[in-house]
Amino acid sequence: MNEQKEQLETLLENIKDYITLRARIASLTIAENTANLLATLITNGIVILFILLFCIFGSVALALWIGKELQNHALGFVIVAGIYLILVLIFILIKDKYLKKPLTNTVVKNLFKSSSYDKVDNQN
Repeated sequence: MNEQKEQLETLLENIKDYITLRARIASLTIAENTANLLATLITNGIVILFILLFCIFGSVALALWIGKELQNHALGFVIVAGIYLILVLIFILIKDKYLKKPLTNTVVKNLFKSSSYDKVDNQN
């Protein structure tokens, strides 16, 4: 009887340790996935910033060049603005199918990417 009691206490202690370790693994997995997602967002944000700067300076240069060719700088800026208006209209038409769904899928995939802990656990 005493031996069974000791085995039960050992079993309960092992269960408690197991639950504690699984909770720790879960919190580390969440932290790792969050860190990966933030790192991806920050690095992509920097790339987007440089692309935006390139577009701004390129747009100004294009508008000045068109204005010089047409002998009217204001008209050059209006033409470049018109190009952007057309791009915005195209973007509005295609955003849900070609941008929103793939971006959502990528974020969810990165957020729930299986960690090495899950792979090891699934092998057992």
